[in-house]
Amino acid sequence: MSARVVILTASSGGGHNAAANALKTLIEHRLGEACEFSVIDVYKKNLFQRLPMLARLRYHCDFLWFSFLNLTNFKVITHCTAGLMRPFMVRSIKKLLPEQCDYLIAVHFNPAHCLPQLAARFPKPPKTIIMATDFDPHWAWFGCGADAMYVMSDSGKEKALKCGYQSHQIYTLPLIPTGHTEYRSPSIKASPSIQLGLVSGQDGSNPNQILGLLKVLASMPNAADISISVFCGTNIQLLQQVRNLMNDCHPLQLNAQGYTANLKSQFHQFDLMLIRTSPGILSECVSAGVPVVGFDWSAHEHYQQHFIQMHGIGFASRKLKDLQGYLSGLFANPQMLEHLQKNVAWLRKQNDSEAMLTHLLNVEVR
Repeated sequence: MSARVVILTASSGGGHNAAANALKTLIEHRLGEACEFSVIDVYKKNLFQRLPMLARLRYHCDFLWFSFLNLTNFKVITHCTAGLMRPFMVRSIKKLLPEQCDYLIAVHFNPAHCLPQLAARFPKPPKTIIMATDFDPHWAWFGCGADAMYVMSDSGKEKALKCGYQSHQIYTLPLIPTGHTEYRSPSIKASPSIQLGLVSGQDGSNPNQILGLLKVLASMPNAADISISVFCGTNIQLLQQVRNLMNDCHPLQLNAQGYTANLKSQFHQFDLMLIRTSPGILSECVSAGVPVVGFDWSAHEHYQQHFIQMHGIGFASRKLKDLQGYLSGLFANPQMLEHLQKNVAWLRKQNDSEAMLTHLLNVEVR
């Protein structure tokens, strides 16, 4: 009999859904026809679909957004909030579940703290698994006990232990699952030109930071040697602003694109990716073998700045002057880019998709 797997995700930006689909692809590749899947968006067609709108606070006042997310650093507040939401969340998710389930996997914190109640809905309770898709997961991820917990950092492991998980229940993965990604091998550049890709994030990034960064690139002495493609996602306003900037950016070679299907399949074409350092996009860049420069991040994503520096795979700063200095250094020292690529290649090797999911595929799902 085939294993029946349910993956619970939520449309809160694109990262959680991307991780869910990558996880599904990886398990399908390993198990083939021996697995039946249901990928369920718990925010779809219910009152919770309005929760991601809270993120708009960030683009009006980063301080308010930071203050809101900072509440998740307090276990008491998180547990009380989860307790209030859980009955409504459970009732909403139950309507979406299939009749049978062997493995129940959450890749978003809201369904994660509902797993025991959801598992009890089935005649035979399934194995419950949480895969935290934050590098430094907040306390909401650990509200309820699951059979297994997957985290991306030592900080996540420490929090899981403090919330009652046993060491044998916790697995540490280098990066978030990204599925198959075309790979760029490290190489020495034959010319001084550099190909850059800039990703704004599907939920939109700070447009002033992006436009300011493009102006910085255009003002560099090496601007004629820089070619940059800006991927604006569904942010139509940003797309138009970037296109309006094209004439003022000469001799920078600037190309602006809107929504791009399977965007990660293009990352390997670039020498360097300029990104808003969300966990998913950072993982995809590493999987593609491309160093990164982080120019922006949300209030709860500061750990990625440490991650980039710790592994020597690029640079991250919100200060345009710092970014300009770093990029100028790449032109002054071409071997520096080769060094970054080798560090990314090493990290990618540690994060081989098949190897990193050994526990999940061979222990949890069998």
